[in-house]
Amino acid sequence: MKLTRRSFPVIGMHCTACAQKIEQALDKVAGIEEANVLYNERMLHVDYKDELIGIEEIAQRVKDIGFELITADTGQELNERRRKAQEKELKRMRLDTIGAGISTIVMMVMMWWHWSETLHRIGMLLPATAVFFIFASRFHIAALKQLRHGIFSMDTLVSLSTTVSFIAGNIALWHSLLPAQDAHLYFDATVMIPAFVLLGKWLEQKATVKTGDAIASILNRTPKWAMVMRDGVATELPVELIKVGDKVRVRAGETIPVDGVVTKGSSTVDEKLISGEPIPVEKEIGSIVYAGTINGTGAFTMEAQSVGSETVLGNIIETIRKAETEKPPIRRIADKIASIFVPVVGLLSLLTFLLWYFFGGDGDADAVSFAIRCAVSVLVISCPCALGLATPTALTVLIGETAKRHILIRKAATMELLPHITTVFLDKTGTITAGMPEVVSEKWHISTEEQPFYQSVLYTLERESTHPLADAICRFLADTHKEEHSFTSINTVVGKGIEAELEGKKYRIGNASFVGTTLSTSSGTDVYMTCEDSLIVHLTIEDRVTEESREAIADMQKMGLKVVLLTGDNELSAQYAASVSGIQEYHAGLLPSEKLSIVQSAIDRGEKVAMIGDGINDSEALSYAHVSASFASGSDIAISVADLTFLKHDLRLFPKTIQMMEQGLKTIRLNFFWALIYNALAIPIAAGVLFPIWGIFITPALSGAAMAFSSLSVVSNSLLLKKRLHGK
Repeated sequence: MKLTRRSFPVIGMHCTACAQKIEQALDKVAGIEEANVLYNERMLHVDYKDELIGIEEIAQRVKDIGFELITADTGQELNERRRKAQEKELKRMRLDTIGAGISTIVMMVMMWWHWSETLHRIGMLLPATAVFFIFASRFHIAALKQLRHGIFSMDTLVSLSTTVSFIAGNIALWHSLLPAQDAHLYFDATVMIPAFVLLGKWLEQKATVKTGDAIASILNRTPKWAMVMRDGVATELPVELIKVGDKVRVRAGETIPVDGVVTKGSSTVDEKLISGEPIPVEKEIGSIVYAGTINGTGAFTMEAQSVGSETVLGNIIETIRKAETEKPPIRRIADKIASIFVPVVGLLSLLTFLLWYFFGGDGDADAVSFAIRCAVSVLVISCPCALGLATPTALTVLIGETAKRHILIRKAATMELLPHITTVFLDKTGTITAGMPEVVSEKWHISTEEQPFYQSVLYTLERESTHPLADAICRFLADTHKEEHSFTSINTVVGKGIEAELEGKKYRIGNASFVGTTLSTSSGTDVYMTCEDSLIVHLTIEDRVTEESREAIADMQKMGLKVVLLTGDNELSAQYAASVSGIQEYHAGLLPSEKLSIVQSAIDRGEKVAMIGDGINDSEALSYAHVSASFASGSDIAISVADLTFLKHDLRLFPKTIQMMEQGLKTIRLNFFWALIYNALAIPIAAGVLFPIWGIFITPALSGAAMAFSSLSVVSNSLLLKKRLHGK
């Protein structure tokens, strides 16, 4: 049977556990060979036999467990539906979060100021009802659907706790089984639990919802149309129709559509997309060119060698998707606990009722009432408010504090992984360097008195040049004397340099072979200027290592981290950058796949790896590292893959992030300690184990108060994180 591979956007996922639930549900369906959900992209990639199952049935299976699959006939329509659905989901989540937050404020006001009995009852009931039936409805729906498949999660905890507290509160209000003034202790849980959990989920959703759009934008880097030579005539065809062996004409300024080799003409090509290096590469007959890179001022004909997903750019995207699929999803600690905690608490509550009913009395009304009160006390005191707050509250504080320091946390799992990193791989261009070529040295072969004249000649010609390095030279000469010159002729030789004539003398500016001098062995790019074949000046242009990067690398090494430089630049440039920055180990001339191979080898050796880079050429390695980081000024794909984004181009933010993550992780662990130790001590007391001995019994009202105190301790500990982070 034919195997069909399709990708569909998924709406409604809030964590990696959601992605795993969808995979588990689809793996059991006949006709589906493999189903992988990439949470970062919010995409389902599925291989299925269309003779056995159709798209509609796959979509229904996903809908059955509480999620929505977006389907369409064309890729453009699919992306548009996905965008609208994501905007709608994010808007609804924001409204739910705001609504639950306002309800929490109203509830707190009712708790602090007690007016008339009627106003007090209505003031507590209305916000609790609004949250239970409207703002927290997503948790009830998801819990019911997941329960049908035997799945327990944070949704189950939130739904169970709010349902019990809401029912108990209504019983207290309308049937007077408990004093009415204690009812707020139940409604308090109904409102607070969803409010804080929604806040945590909304923050995470907001941080990652644009990831898929970034990957889609990379796929759109290749042009839609290209000039293909057919029967000696250039014909404009869709890029999808280009075949291996076709001759493709690439004009000045165009994006190269496929991978291939130059067969005619020459030019310079901006390959920063693939190599990460800012200096354009000269291309002539026999040179390899890559899809997605940008042609300079020349024109050439190329022979297609790789098309579609087989190009280097296509392989990068597929490798990232594969890496995200094969990474074991790191579930939230609360979800792990919930899978055991929910059924255990339910059984404990039932067992408490049965024990007191059969052994606590003679089966009279008082015994039944006491058994119910004990069972309800167990459920209420076990309400996972503290458990649900443990991660979101600390994460909220950490996100806010790191954002103040120009650090964006895109994936919560980073907090757990970063403190255990042993090796840091760094890209060169744009990571430890400024990402902008500049003149770093000049060597004049004329007298000092003659320099102003030739500086003005050089500036005038470079100002007219379209070569990317011309800007670096103009910036370097910006403060020098600029006499205006009228050249008889100016001619640009693509891929080599520029030549001009002034007052009968011929000037040339360009590489060593163009001006006819000996090739230098400097670490940067060399530019020469001659007059009548006499060498005037030799400039070296390179991307300078920043002072901030040197400090950051020194800080990382003091922390015991191994720092390694990975670059697509040449050996001399890499050696120089490593030497200046204090890095002992470096690898030069690397393709994206070779960077990935080095990272994989380190992981296979048992090292905990972090990768920092800002280019598409780094994205494969970024996707496989345990922790990845990029700068906001980097490429969209690098940012989307990265766990951390630095808003300021300052590598010192990385060691600072490690210190902050260590404090954040300690806070979350302490939160879980308080939440779990509280349950371990409080549940037996709520069940009435001390009643036969000392007559101690915790009423449901006191259980609600104890639950609130537990939540307060967790929130307070999270707020103390601000103080712990002060000065970091």
